Amino acid sequence: MRHTVTSRHRLSRRTKGVFVGALAAGSIALVTLGFASTGALASNTTPTSAKSLAAPLVHNAHHAKVHRRRDRGFVGLVTGVTSTVLTVQTRTGVTRSVDLSPSTRYLEGVNTIGQSALRAGEFVRIKTHLSSATVVRVLEAKVTGMITNVSGGSVTIANDRGMTRTLVTSSTTAYREAGSTVTAAALRIGELIAARGVPDSDGAVLNAVAIVIARGHFSGTVTAIDGSVVTLRLAGGTTATVNVTASTHYRDAGATTSQSALVDGQRVVVIGTITGTNTMTAEVVIIRKAVQAQSGSSSVTPLAIA
Repeated sequence: MRHTVTSRHRLSRRTKGVFVGALAAGSIALVTLGFASTGALASNTTPTSAKSLAAPLVHNAHHAKVHRRRDRGFVGLVTGVTSTVLTVQTRTGVTRSVDLSPSTRYLEGVNTIGQSALRAGEFVRIKTHLSSATVVRVLEAKVTGMITNVSGGSVTIANDRGMTRTLVTSSTTAYREAGSTVTAAALRIGELIAARGVPDSDGAVLNAVAIVIARGHFSGTVTAIDGSVVTLRLAGGTTATVNVTASTHYRDAGATTSQSALVDGQRVVVIGTITGTNTMTAEVVIIRKAVQAQSGSSSVTPLAIA
């Protein structure tokens, strides 16, 4: 009886040992698997999660930079406009079209204007979001030159190379000279002026908004010298008369000289006071080197954009 109990006891211990061993082995296996699983998560899941979080941030930062670049907009010449689409030609000659929406803002200077004020020939700066315009700002062009002709509402100016530009004035054109407001009657041949306004569709004519008269400015070639009277041939073949006095200053290549340095055929710039049509009393005569015309050059200078 005792033996039976002992056997059962031993069997019980053996069974327990096997059971405990199995549990221990299972526990070790589970723990091992657990660590392996944790290690796998640590080695794979975490970096993948970081990358997946970082990728949108990088993409969004890049998109923000691109968006900021686009916000600066681009400049173009309006070639067509409808109620929903604005078409322009950029400075590089590329044609671009942008959508117009009820939320698009239109500006001219600091003033808000309506879409109906847009017309072909105007220079505009456009800010966009995606393919739609958010802001369309009308820009003004600026030109400078010497007046070579005044006829009614048309003023022709030329630069030192003889390239010409036509200005169209109206009743709303503003005129200023020496800081004071003047009228169109103050425009005289030989005066140096600066004008700003809106060019026409091909850029050859500027519809002047404002004209500032600087001073008398003749640029041409000496054709005759008779005492105190110097005759010049201006751009376009116009003849001008320059009266020199004892107070007239002469400069050649940056150095002071005298009237005796003047000879026929020289190119000169004369600054002074306009006293009549194509007539000036000289304050300064600047002798310049002859400038040969370039073959194939255009008679129209590019407009500067404000």
